[in-house]
Amino acid sequence: GHFPATVGNCQKLKYISLASNSLEGPIPEEFNRLNRIRYVLLESNHFTGTIPSGLTSTEYTPLLEQLDLSGQRDITKNPTPSPTSGLSGNLPAFNTHKYLRRLDLGANSFGGTVPENFLQATELDYFDFAILSSNDLTGSVPPAVLQRISPDQFSLSDNRITDVIESSCRDMEFGCNTFMCRPGTFEPRAGKQDSDF
Repeated sequence: GHFPATVGNCQKLKYISLASNSLEGPIPEEFNRLNRIRYVLLESNHFTGTIPSGLTSTEYTPLLEQLDLSGQRDITKNPTPSPTSGLSGNLPAFNTHKYLRRLDLGANSFGGTVPENFLQATELDYFDFAILSSNDLTGSVPPAVLQRISPDQFSLSDNRITDVIESSCRDMEFGCNTFMCRPGTFEPRAGKQDSDF
């Protein structure tokens, strides 16, 4: 079924977990009325469209700590990202979320480049991870992002990233493969990507 727009009436809501419920269609814009929400766990459903502004801007969700929208595209059935398979659109920057600790947008169809200001306001002392694997991200990874986020907290595997400034990765044990390959994998010769698009 569809996620009911009446979620916007639950203005004291702090936690929502509806993982693996076969929900489909867009995530309602009414999330912009949930200014106390801290945890949004909607992974492994069948949502399409873009992430509503209520979840990407602290104007609406200033206390957001965890956002898991992963697995909207079943990568076994739909290995190639498309706008009709999972959440899509350009990757939001989440650049005003001070408290965001866990962000998982893996296995969707987000495109574009990683924004220069990605997670720039996040308090890194409390930050756990950002997973962007298995999307359709392209271009280069901005050095400023790699200076802010530790590579062991950042996953970009299985995208179409074409360039990482190697000097950004020189102090990492496995170089840029640290965050460009899936955990437990490493390709010393070819390796920033673990799939061929």
